[in-house]
Amino acid sequence: MGTLLSYLGRPDEGVAWLDDARRIDRFHPPWHWRHLGFVLYFARRYEDAIAAFNRSPEKPYWVHAYLAACHAQLGRRSLARDAAEAVLRAKPDFSLATFATKEPFRNTPDLAHKLDGLRRAELPE
Repeated sequence: MGTLLSYLGRPDEGVAWLDDARRIDRFHPPWHWRHLGFVLYFARRYEDAIAAFNRSPEKPYWVHAYLAACHAQLGRRSLARDAAEAVLRAKPDFSLATFATKEPFRNTPDLAHKLDGLRRAELPE
């Protein structure tokens, strides 16, 4: 539900849902942190998103992409570059054009925000 609310342009509500889920189930699945980081990015809470992503025991390429975007949004070029390199190691054919179509955002500004962070991280178009 938290992720869905983010796709609908309501990331703050999504964060609340994910926080409630974690409180209810203290043995929440490890993927919880990845989803929370995703929603926090769209809530523009980049520091919190980085912390959530870093708690995830596994980091698929898309997590590194969002980490790169978070660091880029915070002006941390070196850390953004490191995360972007991790994306390309995990998925050498990564492109913004393909990645942009992977998630069903209802609001164009949310998609633009996603792409802005990834471009600032200098990931390939």
